[in-house]
Amino acid sequence: MAKIFDKPCNKWIEVPSETYAEYMKYCNTHRKRMQAHSLCRCPKALWWQCDTVCADCVHRNDPESVSLDEQVTSELCDEKILCWTS
Repeated sequence: MAKIFDKPCNKWIEVPSETYAEYMKYCNTHRKRMQAHSLCRCPKALWWQCDTVCADCVHRNDPESVSLDEQVTSELCDEKILCWTS
């Protein structure tokens, strides 16, 4: 038997070893994908807390967002207009 931490209930749940391995594989894959996209900054010591619910996580790294209403300037453009580059 292995234990999985349930963050919403703040308690440990005993599960069979196969279930634990499946769950941890899913969580690790999700966390690594989020880290690759710079959306997760969870330290290695706290990986056991990852439950793939990034919206509630304190280690979530929000990307910088730009408003569509904001004018963008570029050296290639003379005016303040939105410029697309290929």
